[in-house]
Amino acid sequence: MSAVATGQGAATAVPVKTVLMTPSTQTQGVRVNVDVVYLDDIPKAMDNMGWKVSAQMMRRWFATKPAWEMPELWRGGKNINYLALPASQVEDQIIKMKWVLGFDRVVPVFEDLCQNWNNQAGVDTLKKRLTAMGWKSGGTLKLGQGLKAAKELDLTCQVNSRPFGGLPDTLDDLYGAVFRATLKLAVVGKVSRSIFSKRDMFEIEKI
Repeated sequence: MSAVATGQGAATAVPVKTVLMTPSTQTQGVRVNVDVVYLDDIPKAMDNMGWKVSAQMMRRWFATKPAWEMPELWRGGKNINYLALPASQVEDQIIKMKWVLGFDRVVPVFEDLCQNWNNQAGVDTLKKRLTAMGWKSGGTLKLGQGLKAAKELDLTCQVNSRPFGGLPDTLDDLYGAVFRATLKLAVVGKVSRSIFSKRDMFEIEKI
């Protein structure tokens, strides 16, 4: 086989390596020694590549008992009640936001979500969250007070999200650990009727 590398100038020939082939008269197969890689060898390989979080995630996956398959409906981070799942099916200690934001491709997605969460979809979702807790226009209600766990905030206070990740991304630890994922934003605060504008206002304490 020969290959030619092309650029802006003339093509440059690449040296061709000669390989000795077996004669056509030999009809029996040739034994070739190969290294077999088993699935549970992959975390060690990830460690050797410096993909420490990916390795932790895969080991956690292997350790899940009993084994289970995520429903297709859940892919994309929707329609999941994390509080109803057994602890074996929820992992919230390995991947942290500080680590995720160490990858440049996530930062603009995160900033866009923080700056524009209160678009029409976000406001509508916030109203649904408040109404589900018994709030009515003109009333006062606190949302998310005392909640700290992500799975609790997701169920009660999450109002907007952004997907990130895909095939063109750099092959790195983030790619190995999550590949495609969803950033979600939850708000903690209080809704009340403004005495000045006579409108319902949501005062944000924390996102």
